[in-house]
Amino acid sequence: MTAAAPLLIAWAAGWFWVAALTAGRRAHGPSRWLLEIPLAFPVGAGGGSCLYFAFLAAGLNPFPAAVLADLIWLAAGVALWWKRGRRCAAPVEKPPGFRFAWIAWIALAVCGAFFLGAVYQGSTALPQGDRDAWAIWNLRAKFLASDGNWNGAAAPELIGRSHPEYPLLWSGFVAKAWAWTGRAGAGTTPMTAGAAAAISLILLLLGALWTVRDAVSGALGALVLMSTVTFWQYAMAQYADIPLSLFMLGALWSAVRAAGDEWDSPLLALSGLLASMAAWTKDEGLVFAAGLALAIVIAARKSALPWLLAALPAALIVALYKLLLAPPFKEWSLARLADVSRIPSIFTFFLDEFLSLGRFPSHPMLLLIVSAALLGFRRPVAQLWAVIPVATLAAGHFAAFYLSASDLQGRLSNAAGRIVLQMMPLLIFTLFLFLKSPDSAPATSNPKRKKR
Repeated sequence: MTAAAPLLIAWAAGWFWVAALTAGRRAHGPSRWLLEIPLAFPVGAGGGSCLYFAFLAAGLNPFPAAVLADLIWLAAGVALWWKRGRRCAAPVEKPPGFRFAWIAWIALAVCGAFFLGAVYQGSTALPQGDRDAWAIWNLRAKFLASDGNWNGAAAPELIGRSHPEYPLLWSGFVAKAWAWTGRAGAGTTPMTAGAAAAISLILLLLGALWTVRDAVSGALGALVLMSTVTFWQYAMAQYADIPLSLFMLGALWSAVRAAGDEWDSPLLALSGLLASMAAWTKDEGLVFAAGLALAIVIAARKSALPWLLAALPAALIVALYKLLLAPPFKEWSLARLADVSRIPSIFTFFLDEFLSLGRFPSHPMLLLIVSAALLGFRRPVAQLWAVIPVATLAAGHFAAFYLSASDLQGRLSNAAGRIVLQMMPLLIFTLFLFLKSPDSAPATSNPKRKKR
């Protein structure tokens, strides 16, 4: 079996889940596929990985655990889709499109072609990924793919060399594919998975903005993401940061779309599912999930129950792993609260990171500012609650650096760029959510044309 086959099985399983949970509320035409196909990747990867870890913990060997995990997740998705996913709401008539939209689409196609070329070159240059890939994520995946030694991924002996306290979704996804093929350690598997996650993130941002705003906003948002230098740098690094962004963006889009449909329960369930999977991907995902849960409870109130119930299974896995298996985390110290001199250093470093995201005139922050100036902000904006999870994630990052017991400058230089990368898709999505749409501009008649 080739390395891509297990990934495609998981992707197909994810599509049935997405199609079922968005049934009756799904988009129509190209926007539907530009949303469902990339959103299916994190749903399929996350669901299969969670089941794979549960089966390993129950005592199964990697191969049967991998086969059962994917087939059960696929069968459950097909059953749910068969029950409710084939229904589809009547198409909504769209206003005439922005007449200069073709410029954005051409620019997007050109950038996409260059990005695919960069992915190919990155795969050739870094077949085993960057340092954290083979020292953390792929190393722990090897433990999860080996017979009888899966809990070595959380061994205390890895402290100082790796991060055994980190969640295991992405490592589990890679290990599950290795268990299918019987080729643990083969670089083509994490390489293919990383490329799929990066491409899916671009398409998901495009489709997400298209469905909640309009096509031009989606194209502009995707262009801003592809103008981010950090995204190109980490696209083939095989880190968990881009998959984490994929989970968080999918969770936020699902929640926003559910709010626009009177807190549609299946969409809320999809949001909770993805948010809890983000928590099982990295610790930052846990902070984001807590912020999104708070926002949903405040905005939806009693209607938030489907979100909470869908988030519960993966949240239990995270809690049990942290409490029973992961070694103690000793990176934070409350004594640092008195060291207020850290605050300017943290803000200065992150300002430098944001300034280093691109080059003039295609700097992503400049593009966002120009978009806001030209389009203007909508009033009133019903989705102001969507700022809460993004702000919570930013506050969590700041607190982690402020309370860090290790050398501050060393931690900032190692992690600040990836943190900005994690947040960029959320920032782009949230900003365009509040901007006016070029498509909404009223069509003007040609003054030179006279009636006869």
